[in-house]
Amino acid sequence: MERIDANHWRARLAPAGQARVGDRLRFGQTSESMACLLSFLDADITALHGDEATLCFAFAGAALDDALERLGGASGSDL
Repeated sequence: MERIDANHWRARLAPAGQARVGDRLRFGQTSESMACLLSFLDADITALHGDEATLCFAFAGAALDDALERLGGASGSDL
């Protein structure tokens, strides 16, 4: 993934053919035992360019950076 601005990132999707603008992607996993929603992070697809998408996260700044680091979303690998 590559940062575009405070809460937008460019990412390669695999398989890209199934994604649509407006879809929501979930990083991490949910758990029935979680008391709050700290085990995942959502991003909306705002644009598609071939196998790459622009993702918009609800968070920005240090909070987003921490969440992506914790969930492994900014590792540079395909989603």
